[in-house]
Amino acid sequence: MMKEQFKARGECGVDSGMLIIIDPCYVLGTDKKKTYDDIMKAVDNATNREVIPFEGGVIVHTGLGDGTYNVETIEEGGRTREVRIKFFEEGLIEKLNQMFEK
Repeated sequence: MMKEQFKARGECGVDSGMLIIIDPCYVLGTDKKKTYDDIMKAVDNATNREVIPFEGGVIVHTGLGDGTYNVETIEEGGRTREVRIKFFEEGLIEKLNQMFEK
């Protein structure tokens, strides 16, 4: 079986060091269920600062801060099955730690 390949779909800009995965209706609709303040309360109350679940979504820190990150998908039958946003390459943190230990 051939390994499935992710396909580039676009980019996601980050200026807060984190992304939110949530249904747009919860933040963009006229009856917004989540406000910026609600989301920031979830961040402030989180014990795990990297992945923060909250009602209706999840907040994910990028690991290295602001930037532009590629969004890739795998599709099946014309529908999106998986989404991937890679914030940095495997092994980068170890390399950075080694550089700064010297």
